[in-house]
Amino acid sequence: LPEKPESPVPAEDTAKKKQELMAEKRNLEDFQKKAELTKDVERFRARIERYDYLISALEDKGEVKSGIMERYLSMFTRTCNLRAASFAPGYELKFIQEDGVRILMKTPANNGFIPLESLSSGETIIAVCLITDLLNQLSNTRLLFLDNVEALDTEALGNLRRLMEQPDFLDSYDHIFICGVNHEDVRNAFKDMDAQYISD
Repeated sequence: LPEKPESPVPAEDTAKKKQELMAEKRNLEDFQKKAELTKDVERFRARIERYDYLISALEDKGEVKSGIMERYLSMFTRTCNLRAASFAPGYELKFIQEDGVRILMKTPANNGFIPLESLSSGETIIAVCLITDLLNQLSNTRLLFLDNVEALDTEALGNLRRLMEQPDFLDSYDHIFICGVNHEDVRNAFKDMDAQYISD
């Protein structure tokens, strides 16, 4: 049998000590939970940052779509300018992202690129021809319609005829329709050409 302690601990002191130990145990358990939750929070925070970045990158004006657009627009620019070199020397097109796609053109008459809406009638016809040819190449459409060629000057009309007679250009199309007012300069530009002439 246990012997009676020499200095017995009062019952209220034992209860108090027990409460203190229980509180310390709860505090330790809570601290361990807090440490685990802190790790989870940091892990989730890192994931959220990655997701936020991905969401912003994949937005309409985000890095991914902008990068894809830039790549294709540079291809379109190169294709148009290769054709321009044979059809209209000194002319260059540029496609840029600006609330959609904006098309600019450089002509022999100006030093820099200007919007299409600022071009003369003849310059606009050249731009339309180059863009239509690009769209036809992309869609494999083998028909080309070009109207209002009377707006072109004599040199541009001559360049257009030379383009229409190039074998690699002709191989891209089944039918090419050139339309314009029946002016003498238009007739002269295309006379004796191997083509079918339709007039009213």
